[in-house]
Amino acid sequence: MTSTESKDLMLVILSLFSAFQVFACLENLVLLRGQAPSGSVLKPTFPRLVRELFPFVFQDRAFQALLIFALVVNVLVTLMASFPQWFFDSRLIALQGFFLLMQLIRFRGSLNGGSDFFALHLQIGLLIGFLIPAEPAAKAGLAYIAATTALSFFRAGFYKALQKKWWTGEAMAELLKSSPFAEISMRSWELSRLQIISWLTVIFQLSFPVVFILPETGMAVYFALGFGMHLANWRILGLHRFLLYWPLGYIAIYAMNLEVLRFVN
Repeated sequence: MTSTESKDLMLVILSLFSAFQVFACLENLVLLRGQAPSGSVLKPTFPRLVRELFPFVFQDRAFQALLIFALVVNVLVTLMASFPQWFFDSRLIALQGFFLLMQLIRFRGSLNGGSDFFALHLQIGLLIGFLIPAEPAAKAGLAYIAATTALSFFRAGFYKALQKKWWTGEAMAELLKSSPFAEISMRSWELSRLQIISWLTVIFQLSFPVVFILPETGMAVYFALGFGMHLANWRILGLHRFLLYWPLGYIAIYAMNLEVLRFVN
């Protein structure tokens, strides 16, 4: 894959990521306006140093203004990545990263599950690809995004594998019973059925890094299974941003898969 092709893929990721960030900013604004007067849900206890460094993050009006600025910047970056021949300023990507970090601090990185921190990894990969002036920077950014995407699956599978409840199906049963988003019919599934689903989930996540050496058909199967898992996260846990961010990692994995197979062959 040439440097130009790598940069084109990075522009695709940047365009989609920024568009998704526009959606996230709007969603966070709605959430902030609809919170309880005390703001207790959105203002957990933070270390004093963090509060002193970023006091505006914990002030509702200031944070609303920050979200509006973030919204504007993400719209600009979306247009910039979609039409780079018109204008392109990598400093906007750095500013985009700053606004994302402020939102992670405010919501402690867990507003929409692991997708919030994964968005930060995507942002880091984009910063590597566009802020470093060296020619292979775009390929390095793709490599970082691909590696963190594969690692996110492996880590999740490794964590589950260490817990006996995931091998017996009990963890899946508890998850379905505690989630307000799960359908009533799912909560009555037999433990043996949930055990099979749990085993398949753990095996799939642990084996995900093999995607780097698979042919296109095998890679597509893993991507489809991954997308199905993200869809389940949305339906069962209400974590819809998984559907937005992880497929961007698949684009990077596809690029790195081509590099690995070319090197092996």
